[in-house]
Amino acid sequence: MEQTYWSKEVSKLLQIADSTLRKYCLALEESNYRFERGINNSRIFYNKDVLLLQRVIAAMEKKGITLEQAVNVAMASDTADTVATDVTEETPTITPHNSAMTDDKTQEILQAMFLEMERMRKEQGALIEHVKRLEDQLEKREAGRDAALMELIRDTQETKRLIAAEEQRRSSQSFWARLFGK
Repeated sequence: MEQTYWSKEVSKLLQIADSTLRKYCLALEESNYRFERGINNSRIFYNKDVLLLQRVIAAMEKKGITLEQAVNVAMASDTADTVATDVTEETPTITPHNSAMTDDKTQEILQAMFLEMERMRKEQGALIEHVKRLEDQLEKREAGRDAALMELIRDTQETKRLIAAEEQRRSSQSFWARLFGK
């Protein structure tokens, strides 16, 4: 029989407050994760539930992401773990009469994994290209902004120079020339 835990035990184990554990569980339940319920509708936690909560906490600490994003990351890795567990549970024991079946199943699994890796590589390449395009756009914007700023500084300096020249011209006129406008 698998080890079970109550909320107080899990919060102590994970070193988080009861309210924080409740918040994390609610976020997981909003993402369609189901905890088993016990007396008075309280949650019963199994090792898999504790591991999932640890992944949520780790994702939030390492990546600096929101709770919802951490739940999605943890759920995705939980799904991958579940698939891996299911595959190992479904893999028949290797004996001389069924080794061909195991080889076929292994080949199928390897092929599926290879296809998934290729898909992820393509996605990664597309993301890298997108980031490069965004960086180029940002550099162009910065260059345009810098050029506009330099033009504004030059115009401001020219205006100040013209004002100073006019003030100097006015101050150099004689009192009578200024008085009679000559």
